[in-house]
Amino acid sequence: MPLVPRAVALVLLADRLGTAEARALALLEGADEPHRIGVRPLAVALPELLTTTGTGVAWAVLPVPGDPGVPPSAAAPALLAGEAAVVRGARDTVVLVPDVAAFGSALEPGWTVRWRPVALGPGAVVPPPADLGEARLALVHALHDATDELTRLDVARERRELREALLDLSGPADDRTAELLESLPERPAAALLQALRVLRIVELAEEDPGAAVTAGQLGARSAALAALARAARVVVAAATVRRVG
Repeated sequence: MPLVPRAVALVLLADRLGTAEARALALLEGADEPHRIGVRPLAVALPELLTTTGTGVAWAVLPVPGDPGVPPSAAAPALLAGEAAVVRGARDTVVLVPDVAAFGSALEPGWTVRWRPVALGPGAVVPPPADLGEARLALVHALHDATDELTRLDVARERRELREALLDLSGPADDRTAELLESLPERPAAALLQALRVLRIVELAEEDPGAAVTAGQLGARSAALAALARAARVVVAAATVRRVG
């Protein structure tokens, strides 16, 4: 599974996708079938959408129930998808939610992606992402607390992929991720990479309770992972804020 979610890639590539740049489309789509917005090709529909919303900012969200930042009218589809791109322009605010459908077989899988635009109107109140510096500091604290808890509960025992992920927080990014991060200045790029890697660690850790056997241990483990994932999602939103239009 690619490290960078589709909504994050869409925001990072928005300006280049707006000119239907072939490389940007390839980076966004990867192994997917060509993306569409509604029934129209993304390369055609996105420039028109950005023109309609007007100059503004965009950012990505990876919401779960209880997270702030997704307007109620877009919350249901965004929560179902687990990701969305928020475009807040001078004339309108639109939330783009990917509807992903798998097809094919385990040997030859494929995905169709249709982005659903949810227009909120020019007067919509959309909370902006947190300050990046504060969000990243909170993630550092959450990572420290969660690492102590996971180590105490021996969650990483016999989990080679989890141990590798824990060691890979500061390593170089894969080629696709590195190229996507070139869209950002160095500081938010580094913060986004760390947050996405933390989310991958949480995903791996949730697959195995490790040595946690009592209800109290399981509760402590779940709380530590939930706090860590929440801090990482806040960083993703803050790090992906970009001007568009």
